[in-house]
Amino acid sequence: MADANKRRKAAYFSKNAKKAKTQFSLQPGVKGFLATCNFREKDCVREAINILNEFADKIYGEDQIEVLDTHPQNKKIIFKDSDDESDEKEDDDVEAALAKEVDALKQERKSNPNKRRFQVIESGADNCVFIRTTVEDPVCVVEAILKDIELQSKQKTRFLLRLLPIETTCKAWPEDIKTASGKLLDKYFKGEPKTFSVIFKRRNNSNVLREELIQDLANDIKLRNPLHRADMKQPDLAVIVEVIRNICCMSVVPKYYHYRKYNLIEVAKIKESSIKEEVASTLKEEVAKKESSNQEEEVEEKVDQTDSLKNLPTSEAPPEVLETA
Repeated sequence: MADANKRRKAAYFSKNAKKAKTQFSLQPGVKGFLATCNFREKDCVREAINILNEFADKIYGEDQIEVLDTHPQNKKIIFKDSDDESDEKEDDDVEAALAKEVDALKQERKSNPNKRRFQVIESGADNCVFIRTTVEDPVCVVEAILKDIELQSKQKTRFLLRLLPIETTCKAWPEDIKTASGKLLDKYFKGEPKTFSVIFKRRNNSNVLREELIQDLANDIKLRNPLHRADMKQPDLAVIVEVIRNICCMSVVPKYYHYRKYNLIEVAKIKESSIKEEVASTLKEEVAKKESSNQEEEVEEKVDQTDSLKNLPTSEAPPEVLETA
């Protein structure tokens, strides 16, 4: 009997351990954000969650639990002159019911992490964190972050380096990648001609071949519109393909190189670098104008000298001129 109980307990814990491992590891069919760092993963996670919450609240509003907790929807207004003694009791009942509902939602959120707006899960690679999300459009959130950093020219993170939005994940097999990428390409490339680039990176994987994948995606893009054109310098859209172990993460993002490959620290320096480039360009133009002006003056001086020599009488001409004549 004791052995049977031990076996049941062992089976129970083993089953739950597998479930937890699956729940908190990168799987197909999720969306979120890929954050990179240099060794300080905990600090990177903290910064990523903070900045994502800040901008998700601006775009989508505060998380539902916080709204319920601070702004009860069904609260009754009690007037001072009211003769109804039951109003206060009813109000207390409503508040108690709301408090109970909020507690239930919080408990449900704790027991089911899938309902959290942002949830850190195991990516399967060092210095690379995946944050699963329930927000509708991860690209919109990251673009808002980048725009704000560029506008303020102020560094918002120290340990979080790159923040890539991920719109879909799938198994890292050619058939799965083709199916998952097809939906993304339909969303972004079934329309007017655009320039594009395919950005490929793999970690802990040797099965996915870089050149073949890039060529296949480029061909699929041109099937949507033959006028789409590859551009490696400043593409309108960049197709991001990040392969981590046996999972492929994909998204399509704008201004990839303008936003310094979505490096938050480098984006804060865009204005500074553009000012330096403008100053350097202005100095270069001034030097070119000065050199051109000097050359024109030299030519004019030579022309004047030639004209003056022509106007001199033969007896007053320099010896060199007389000998030549």
